[in-house]
Amino acid sequence: MDHQIDSAMIQMGLLKGEARKAAESADDAFRTFVDQRVDEALQRIGVARTEDVESLTQRLERLEKKLNG
Repeated sequence: MDHQIDSAMIQMGLLKGEARKAAESADDAFRTFVDQRVDEALQRIGVARTEDVESLTQRLERLEKKLNG
């Protein structure tokens, strides 16, 4: 009976769609996990991220304007 249900679902395309959704969800979860771990590692070793450098650049530009302006 289960085999017939599985076959019918495959024929209707339901199983493939559900399997694809599950794979995409797992992929998203894995990417999030890896991103978090990389961020943590970069923070531990003290590497400046792009956002950090941009923020400091903006602050420096504002200070220079105040001094020169």
